[in-house]
Amino acid sequence: MTAIDDPSAPAPADVDDADPTAARLDAAAAMRQLGHAIVGHDVDDTTLHHLTATVQELLDRVRAAPPRQPPRLDMNGGLFAVPPPQGGTRGTHFPDCIVT
Repeated sequence: MTAIDDPSAPAPADVDDADPTAARLDAAAAMRQLGHAIVGHDVDDTTLHHLTATVQELLDRVRAAPPRQPPRLDMNGGLFAVPPPQGGTRGTHFPDCIVT
């Protein structure tokens, strides 16, 4: 049943998707890897033009999807307030962030 079938169902923008799917996490990881690869390698212009065209096509498809409310950023407001324990690591802002 969809929101169209059930008017009491929340619209996608009203849903707090704090638990992203494996596909969303995989996409975020691939985008982080791509960013690191672009910065760390001397990529030729032909490849970069192809990359740009591919990303633009995918961007159009992503923007056509229903809106989503990302996890509340203030959930991790104290993330950097206290240093991690000796030898420990900090968490990320949210698990599907493409820059953390």
